[in-house]
Amino acid sequence: MTWQALGTSGVVTITCTADDPPGPHVPTGDTGTRNDEPPGSAHVTVTVCVVDLDVDGVADEDEITKGKYLLFNNDDDNTNSTADRLETGPVTDEDDLAKLTLQQVQPSSWNGNVTLSATGSTTKIKVWSTATKGTQVGLPATYSNSDLPKELWAEGYGTSGAPRDVGLKLSITVDSTTCEDEVKFTVVVVAIKELGFTSDHMISEWPSGTKIDDPDGSAPVWKKDNNPNKPVSHTKNTNVTMFGKFAISPTLSDTLTGVGIRAKKNTVVFARKDNVSLTGDLVDVTGIAGTTPLETTVKAATPPFTWQISLDGGTSWASSSLSGPHTMYWVYDTPHAATLYDLALSKACGYQGGGTADLATVLSNICTGMDGNISYWPYGCTSHTLDLFSRGYGQCCCHATVFELLAESVCSTDAVATYIWGGHSSSYLCKYTYSGWTGPSFRVLKPAHDDAEANPHFKYHVETLANGTYYDPSYGSTGLIELNETALAHDPYPAASRQTGAGWTYEHATGWTCPH
Repeated sequence: MTWQALGTSGVVTITCTADDPPGPHVPTGDTGTRNDEPPGSAHVTVTVCVVDLDVDGVADEDEITKGKYLLFNNDDDNTNSTADRLETGPVTDEDDLAKLTLQQVQPSSWNGNVTLSATGSTTKIKVWSTATKGTQVGLPATYSNSDLPKELWAEGYGTSGAPRDVGLKLSITVDSTTCEDEVKFTVVVVAIKELGFTSDHMISEWPSGTKIDDPDGSAPVWKKDNNPNKPVSHTKNTNVTMFGKFAISPTLSDTLTGVGIRAKKNTVVFARKDNVSLTGDLVDVTGIAGTTPLETTVKAATPPFTWQISLDGGTSWASSSLSGPHTMYWVYDTPHAATLYDLALSKACGYQGGGTADLATVLSNICTGMDGNISYWPYGCTSHTLDLFSRGYGQCCCHATVFELLAESVCSTDAVATYIWGGHSSSYLCKYTYSGWTGPSFRVLKPAHDDAEANPHFKYHVETLANGTYYDPSYGSTGLIELNETALAHDPYPAASRQTGAGWTYEHATGWTCPH
């Protein structure tokens, strides 16, 4: 006969009654008959002990079938450049350990010892005396029942090879009989594999014109393996929205719900997605929504992101992986450019250094940046496209047209290349003779610059009007160029003066010779 306790502790009396059936019978092995025996009973007193090991967040009925999911403690909560799992502690701000409670064996009058031991892949977890580590508990560990209940803390030290491949067991042994309670654990890693952005400004590659992530949200711009390393562009002071692919290890046969995923840049959380479900070995997560702007200025940036996972509804987070660096161009507002090229963004945003919030300063930085990148060569047009950067030199019309492209790549301003010449009206360019050359319409007083001589004579000059200001990227200056000399009145032509616009209709030689 076998009797099984039903889980309630205490002293139980078990009564066993034997009742001989009526009439003579022949017991097995006997040759004669026997008469009826009177009924008989026996009584046994049993003390039922209940052993209970609890883990935060796991119901008793789920301790074996579902168990506790622990995140691999490979982050750096105390920011000392050492993975927390490699430290003995205490680890400041450690929040990745799970609380264990060794409940007192019931009835509390039982005065034996209890043992905590590991089962399965015992190297996957460690047990500590406090939530911030400090003193590791060597297993198996024995405690007197009178010292319970006791709190300890479990750490995910190594990634599980399969769900529930490691456990902790609390047990007692009485008269060669073992009573135990076990909780299974899975140490899981959720790591970013791919990342893309939605609602960003569509970028095309120079010179091919191939659009990046077209249609929006269909292709990642960063991958951990075989990284395409494509740039993205957003307006300053706006939140980003991302989508990603996350690898799960070990492969989960069941579904883990209520998972939180968030991204940090340095110490600032800037995007988050709640109520994610994890199953299998790979999960696509969309709508990772921004909660705070990444940047407040116009600039080029290449930040890495730290990805954190929460398995308890956002109460605690563990850093699981890194992505990036991500090439990000932050612009002033929605770009006016019909096609937004990566090279134009790289130059225009790169010229802003650590970041600029003021539009006038943004445009001025583009002007001086181009002057530093491209030599002024006033002897012929080389390129009105972004190829000017590879050529490395160009005439004023080249500089002004490319400045227009860069300005319109970072703001909504309609930038306009503007010609400047000497003429007696806006329709006429009036030429005169200088050193045998009948070509210039004015002279300016400027020091020598790149390939331009000091106090040069020009037929025309080109600047760009943007946001109400003229910019001269040939010289890296702002404001309309001041003319020191134009053709004097020469019959039948009146004296010339500075003219500006899209260009002139007619030009003629005045016959006047400058005295220089």
